[in-house]
Amino acid sequence: TFTWENLAPADNFELQVDNDADFSWPEISITVTSTSYTPTTPLPDNLYYWKVRQFRSGENSPWSEIRIFRVDTVKPAPPTLVSPIHGENENDLTPLLSWQPPPENSLPLTYKIQISTTPSFQPGTIVRDIWVSDNAWEVTPALEDNLYYWRVAAKDNAGNTGSFSGARSFRVDTVPPASPTL
Repeated sequence: TFTWENLAPADNFELQVDNDADFSWPEISITVTSTSYTPTTPLPDNLYYWKVRQFRSGENSPWSEIRIFRVDTVKPAPPTLVSPIHGENENDLTPLLSWQPPPENSLPLTYKIQISTTPSFQPGTIVRDIWVSDNAWEVTPALEDNLYYWRVAAKDNAGNTGSFSGARSFRVDTVPPASPTL
């Protein structure tokens, strides 16, 4: 819904919305009597520019400033897990998990990280479930020595949450081996 303020009396308003800053072929060009307009058909995903002007007694005002917005209904692809590699042994109770962000046009991205004791991520087996803003996270609080599985999903700035990446495993092992028996 497009809304604007107008303190002066007006007969009507002209609204233009276009995917080009020059407004050469507007997607919406409409005259309305109120200070808002909701399109009757959804705009396709794209970057858009919009402006409005008023009419009163046959005269028109200059156009308003141009505003920019993005329509994004596409979920981000799953991130690509980078480190630790699948099956790696970590001698650290707070390992650093990192991933490659997916391509996206509604930045910034945030990430949901899940760590589980099973590859199926069944309820009750998830030991960490957190949102972060960077594409790396040092696990906190510290984990116990065990085998873990981790995965990551991305959410874009438009609120679209993508699917989780495939799961990887890592083992936290901080206990040194026993001394050999002679």
